[in-house]
Amino acid sequence: MSGADLPDIDTNKLAVWNQECQKCCGFLGKKGGTNGSAFSRRNWQQRWFVLEHNIERRSNYTLAYFGKQGDSKPKGVLTLEGAKILMEDKHRKKKISNEFQIRVVGSEADFDVSAASEAERDAWMRTLKYAISVANERGEELRKLQRGRRDGANPNPNPNPVRSRRGSAGTAMARAFAPAMTPFEARRPRLRLEYDLQNAPPGSQERSRLITGFREDLKQALHLEDGVDVSVHSVIPAAEADWQTIVEFSFVGAEGIHEECCKEIDVKLRDPNSGLLSGLVTCKLDVSFFECGMKPRTMRSAEPRVQAVLDKYTNMQIPAGVLDLSRFKITLEFEGTVKPLLVPNPRVLRRRACYIWPYEVKEALGVLGTVLDTWMEPIALVPQQLEDFLASPVPFRPSASHEGLKVIDARLLKAGAHYVVEFEDRRSELLDLLADEEHDLIVEKFRAFDTNNNGAISRDEAQAYARARSDEGREKIDAQYEAFIAQAGNNSEEAIKEAEAQRDAHYSKIMEAEAKLLDMLARADTDGDGTLRLEEFAMAEAWWMRSTLNASRVELF
Repeated sequence: MSGADLPDIDTNKLAVWNQECQKCCGFLGKKGGTNGSAFSRRNWQQRWFVLEHNIERRSNYTLAYFGKQGDSKPKGVLTLEGAKILMEDKHRKKKISNEFQIRVVGSEADFDVSAASEAERDAWMRTLKYAISVANERGEELRKLQRGRRDGANPNPNPNPVRSRRGSAGTAMARAFAPAMTPFEARRPRLRLEYDLQNAPPGSQERSRLITGFREDLKQALHLEDGVDVSVHSVIPAAEADWQTIVEFSFVGAEGIHEECCKEIDVKLRDPNSGLLSGLVTCKLDVSFFECGMKPRTMRSAEPRVQAVLDKYTNMQIPAGVLDLSRFKITLEFEGTVKPLLVPNPRVLRRRACYIWPYEVKEALGVLGTVLDTWMEPIALVPQQLEDFLASPVPFRPSASHEGLKVIDARLLKAGAHYVVEFEDRRSELLDLLADEEHDLIVEKFRAFDTNNNGAISRDEAQAYARARSDEGREKIDAQYEAFIAQAGNNSEEAIKEAEAQRDAHYSKIMEAEAKLLDMLARADTDGDGTLRLEEFAMAEAWWMRSTLNASRVELF
């Protein structure tokens, strides 16, 4: 089948058609919180939907929606290939009628829409089901063309190809370097636990016991001296395995102690009798996972010949000016941020080592380790301005050779190409927990700092505000404590001592929450310009409101 014979939409089969616009378009109600905005409200709003039937040969069909009719820039675009149309009355209690759902490939959340009438809903559903069937056929034909081009012209994904044969020096170097590509350098050490965070929500006693037990385990296993402490910076669900937990931490104390302790952890993880593997919390450690801020974890092998190769190339220094053909570069774009990403080259390295992982995409875009990390997961790379046979989205798919973890095969990517990253965006889930007055308060606080109304505030100003608010919280705790003491005549000495211990515990929680929030704000500046956008500020604020004691609303003593 030639490019001219690609399946196209027959407009005569579209049940929805606007004669004035000569397009398939119209208004539908859309539930908020599904358009990728971190600070969107989950109420229902009217949006102008357009199914564009005249598309470029390299493209496939999509459904776009706009704030209002006539807008030039869509608020969102849904890929129709692989999508499904469902009809569930999820919001009957909210008096939402004629509702149906669009389920897009790679997204766990359905896209909720509603029509003005039952007939209009049925027309949209028939139209979209037909468009999806055409998009599926078109996508399959585009992939066939892609395979045909590869088998015929065999285009090289790297502008500087290196063809290596079994036993060649290029293959030997590729095999030697391949193991070093798997880990990545993190800002701080991170360990993974077989622990489900749903059992320990933020601010709970269970979360506090988890953190305390983790710190004590590390102190005992590493025999840390007085004056050396373990600081836990974040506790988050593991990507792609939210029943596991990632703990990010650091060592505080004498100069050089952090690097020394990280090396000791690396040794302890390989010792089956280590205290790390028998501690209260760290006995749940996944020993195959350890990311250290100093350098990637050294690869080891029980096979002597393999270890000899690793030893030979581990500390090999590449002379300046030598062209690295083991990787090729692509560019990634998300919400205006454009960053490069180096991809393992399957023409040089073993194919089973040539994948890109979701964390690599998040790291390249500056999302990894920020307030957005937990709530966003890349699901596909959408190529821009490529030939027909390379124009389909490239999704992250489960890999049997990687225990079902989602990856992208580097053979599906083109060197030098530009890709827009599609994310599964769950940022609104945290904001949904806020009451209306809390939501409005966040906006009010942000606008108070945004004196020039440019949509951004200084990161330093936000941190100063966080400290001031903690001071205010401590003052409110003191006020309640002093009021309790003033009634000492009605309270026993034991009750007063208990109140004093409670006050100190409340202090500790406020200080712990402040330290985490300051760390969040410091890492929220994903583009590195020293300012925070509303969505970055809002995520940190929402976390604070949901997980921190509000002394002005609760009777503490």
